Amino acid sequence: VDGDGKADLVWRNTNSGDVVIWLLNGTTIASTGIVDRLPTQWEIALVSDADGDGKVDVIWRDTNTGTVVLWLLNGPSVSSDGSPGTTSTDWIIAGRPSPSLPNPPTTVSLNILTSGKGSGSITCNGATCNPTYPSGTALTLLAIPEDTSLFGGWSGACAAAGTAHTCNFTIKANTNVTASFNLLILSVVLAGSGTVTSNPAGIECGSTCSASFNKGTSVTLTATGAGFSGWTGGGCAGNGTCVFTVNQNTTITATFNHSGLPCPVEPVLVKDINPGATSFSTSGNSLVNVNGVLFFRANDGAHGFELWKSDGTEAGTVLVKDINPGTDSAFSSLLTDSFVAVNNMLFFTANDGVNGVEIWKSDGSEAGTVMVKDIRAGPKGSAPAELTDVNGTLFFVAGDGTNGLWKSDGTEGGTIKIATFNFYPEWLTNVNGTLFFSAFHSSYGGVELWKSDGTIAGTELVRNLNGVSNSWPRWLTNVNGTLFFTAVDFIPITGSFNGLFKSDGTSAGTVLVKEVSSAVDLTRVGNKLYFRALNTSVGYQPYISDGTTAGTRALKPDLFLNSLASEGPWFTDVNGIAFFSANDGITGTELWKSDGTEAGTVLVKDILPGGNSAPQSLINVDGTLFFIAGSSPGSPGVGRELWLACGM
Repeated sequence: VDGDGKADLVWRNTNSGDVVIWLLNGTTIASTGIVDRLPTQWEIALVSDADGDGKVDVIWRDTNTGTVVLWLLNGPSVSSDGSPGTTSTDWIIAGRPSPSLPNPPTTVSLNILTSGKGSGSITCNGATCNPTYPSGTALTLLAIPEDTSLFGGWSGACAAAGTAHTCNFTIKANTNVTASFNLLILSVVLAGSGTVTSNPAGIECGSTCSASFNKGTSVTLTATGAGFSGWTGGGCAGNGTCVFTVNQNTTITATFNHSGLPCPVEPVLVKDINPGATSFSTSGNSLVNVNGVLFFRANDGAHGFELWKSDGTEAGTVLVKDINPGTDSAFSSLLTDSFVAVNNMLFFTANDGVNGVEIWKSDGSEAGTVMVKDIRAGPKGSAPAELTDVNGTLFFVAGDGTNGLWKSDGTEGGTIKIATFNFYPEWLTNVNGTLFFSAFHSSYGGVELWKSDGTIAGTELVRNLNGVSNSWPRWLTNVNGTLFFTAVDFIPITGSFNGLFKSDGTSAGTVLVKEVSSAVDLTRVGNKLYFRALNTSVGYQPYISDGTTAGTRALKPDLFLNSLASEGPWFTDVNGIAFFSANDGITGTELWKSDGTEAGTVLVKDILPGGNSAPQSLINVDGTLFFIAGSSPGSPGVGRELWLACGM
């Protein structure tokens, strides 16, 4: 009668007509009392839930007159009493069940779940939620986050409530409801090149990163790097540390302005990484600019040759990760070291002492420096090389048992082989989104110029320059969308010769620019091509070319390039000016620069007077030239170290 799922009793005195309702609660009577008095000719015609409220109702009928009365019951009382009509006594209810109580209402389950890194609780109608409810029960759920957390929103039956803390619904079936409780998110965005770390730990990045903190946590952010100009967001300002209390999801920006730094006109030492010894080997080094941070290999005397980075300051020149723990070196093979920036991520080859030389990547943090894929299991490794960025996809060559051209999106699953060749492809170069390279395939008789769009079908020969012999395309270089390279051509009358070539990617568009003796080290500077070529009188000289025969010439007479600075690149572009190591026969091998004219080709600084500082591994980082060179005898104990020069 009261809809609690338990049977109740309706009694009637056959003499007086009094009606009494007993509300039962297990073995006891919860309520009793006289509801009404009806003459004895009235009898129950039907017992059922007439109004659908989950409580039983009674239909009475006068057996003398046929009058019908409906009682809508509400526990021990009649909530509504009325006569829906009168029928003659010869009418009966067809299929009328024996007077009895209806089936109790259906019981359904409520499954309350929580998700997220935070914590909290849920109440139902202001009390602890029950695991079951009668079908049709109206519920109000309230999400209550702990002091350290935020309520993130509902899912399941309460999804429509979104992030409102309350959810109202009527439960009619087995139901799942999930409430999300989250810790607060602190996001740090870096504008420019630098590093931000946090205390407590969680933030350590050189680009954009985020971490979760308990609500109310006091966080201190520290920015490291040259040119840090200040904070925005989170109530932080100035260029000191940023201290704030996390009370909501917050984004803070750290701005680094390298252009505002005082700039030494003459080169200066950045850091003596290995005091009293040399930090850099004389070959096999790689200096790479990744979003304004310089990455390189160095030895501090304790860890072997490992991955380092620098923001141009002594404090900001640090070890990234000891990949091959202890004094062993991650870069043990000088011939296979290869560094390249792809989508603001450093990709390189390294040996961790277990898997051999394989592909690695780094975001500048120790945790973010990891192996991409173990292409060839075992300590030998796949020896990847020729790492090249082609519009955000890494291309390289490696051996998994056969020599192949590979590509990678930076994930293990996305690192796949494209094509197999007899020998390693070489000189991988991106020209307008197409990969060009030099390779030998037995079907074409020799080493020739190839191209690839990253698919098997799109990997094809460009032109066979030397018939059944090798043309040896080398020093492939992109200059404003035109491919330049050196090769051996075959002329039926005069025979083969060495020359400077250019190509638009078609066989017909692959042509000789000029016959040049032993052209090497092709480099784009501005819209011109710089390279070294052999002059039998003075040795190798710096050359320049605009892609025409007449415009291909020696840069300056009597200026020569020697093997003291053999670690490339030989030429580096800094704002359209070529920087390189050269010897004029007077100052030794020192740092030079050129604007492409003879008059504009001049000495920058005689770093080691009376000797050879032999600058090498020149690289442009946001307009600042970094390089490795030997210092003067006036700086005892300093060998070959990292230098910078700008404002020249």
